[in-house]
Amino acid sequence: MHQLSLFDDTATRLGDLDAAIARAMRQAFARCGKSKDEIVDAMNAVADRGRFKLTKGNAKALTVATFEKWLSVSERHHIPPTRAINVFCEVVQDYNALRIQLHVHGADIMTPKDKKLRDYGEIVIKDRKTKRDKRKLEEELL
Repeated sequence: MHQLSLFDDTATRLGDLDAAIARAMRQAFARCGKSKDEIVDAMNAVADRGRFKLTKGNAKALTVATFEKWLSVSERHHIPPTRAINVFCEVVQDYNALRIQLHVHGADIMTPKDKKLRDYGEIVIKDRKTKRDKRKLEEELL
């Protein structure tokens, strides 16, 4: 039986998820070298091309004011929708906000290199199993 922690369970991680995403987005914004206006314009352009909204409610487009609220850890009433987080990550080319969402569930982002390593590992394991099966058959034949 596994002892559950009072401080590291899914409910606790989910409780801090919004603030953790805001921190990751704020850090990604600081590192990307773009202004808030540039990011908002780029996000709105993606939404226009995809014919979807980034915000809830009646707003037709994302504003800098709303974007600033999304970056605030203390702002509990203005949470970016999942689609907006995805668009933000693409615009700034930083996927830590998505990674944080996955970590809550014990998962992570798989990069193309990670996928190749996984595929390679599967082939190695299959090859070893095939060799083992081949040896068993050879022993039975002799």
